Amino acid sequence: MEFIIIFLVSFAVVYLLYLLTVISNKNKLEKFKTSNNVLILVKKYKLTITDSNVKLLAHLVALANAFIMAFAITIVELVNNFILKILVAFLVIVPLILISYHLIGKYMLKKENK
Repeated sequence: MEFIIIFLVSFAVVYLLYLLTVISNKNKLEKFKTSNNVLILVKKYKLTITDSNVKLLAHLVALANAFIMAFAITIVELVNNFILKILVAFLVIVPLILISYHLIGKYMLKKENK
């Protein structure tokens, strides 16, 4: 039960921070279009980022990043040794980033082709 609470709290905190600092701020949303996350998705999946779909993409990236961070924090809490915590975090974060950004790219590509 403790780990579910850790997951939910960390997910909510990361998503809300991203929502308040990036998605709701017009200037930051414009900078988001040229961020590394978006540029990788644009190059790999040949997406076109318009004003209509940038907010959807920002929400998807925020949800993915919140999930990655919350899941990594929850898994790391299971380990007692500090060195192992770092290793486990790395081994959890890298595949989650690759999988989640692949899913976002495929989803945005489907959405674009409709």
